[in-house]
Amino acid sequence: MENKLRDTRIKRGMSISELARRSNTTRQTIYAIEKSEVKNISGYLMFALADALECNEREIFLNNM
Repeated sequence: MENKLRDTRIKRGMSISELARRSNTTRQTIYAIEKSEVKNISGYLMFALADALECNEREIFLNNM
């Protein structure tokens, strides 16, 4: 799944560790999502990541936004 997680995280000045802590997941999961190694991301995790980054999940996970 292509996404803009890395760009959004960097724009917000947040480290992978901080994002993982705020979204209640692991650094490895964040890294894998950023590298598009994860094919299916749960809705819960999408919302948690967007909430941690203070943005809408569409900004991160929908290519046409």
